[in-house]
Amino acid sequence: MTRLPLFPLNTVLFPGMPLTLHIFEPRYRKMIHDALAHERRFGVVLIEEGQEALGPLAQPHRVGCTANIMQISPLGDGRMNLIAVGGERFRIEALDSTSEPYLMGEVAFEPLPSAPLVPSPVLQELRPLVKTYLEILSQVGSLDLELDQLPTNPLDLANLGAYVLRVGAEEKQPLLEADSAAQFIIALNKLLRRENAIMGNMLQHQDLPDDQPFSWN
Repeated sequence: MTRLPLFPLNTVLFPGMPLTLHIFEPRYRKMIHDALAHERRFGVVLIEEGQEALGPLAQPHRVGCTANIMQISPLGDGRMNLIAVGGERFRIEALDSTSEPYLMGEVAFEPLPSAPLVPSPVLQELRPLVKTYLEILSQVGSLDLELDQLPTNPLDLANLGAYVLRVGAEEKQPLLEADSAAQFIIALNKLLRRENAIMGNMLQHQDLPDDQPFSWN
């Protein structure tokens, strides 16, 4: 078991994917300073009940992902901008809301295997689905990515596909909680098929404006 500071957010972080945050609350400024003094990481967990800021500590879902701090930009008044990258998936075994002004968790790491055992037809479907989705995002100006440089590892590709999906966090959380890489990729493929059909139809009928905002969270 590992003791880890937890940051409940309205977002789902996946391994290897970037996260940008503006830190302004005193409790989370302290959390980041404490993290920098130790392992330069904290846990990102989707809020199950409560709010992200300026209120009581939110109750999180039990599966999250570590965020490895890559860059801090201080803003001079205690606030800061932060860039992090997703690390390892974990499950919260116990919560502590009293020893610090922020949540602490006793967590067990549950990474999916880097060489996932996934049925071949599922893997063969993943890459074209992700590529089609990214192509649609590129057409509407929501993404600028070299499509010929997509990850070759299936799990890395799946994490990228889950990250860019323009669906609510509550639909992404089950992907992070999947019991196996096969379950993760099968569920992701289903979402990609649905979103490719919806967005492709909207694009065809010009219902999706070029300047539609896209949130990386």
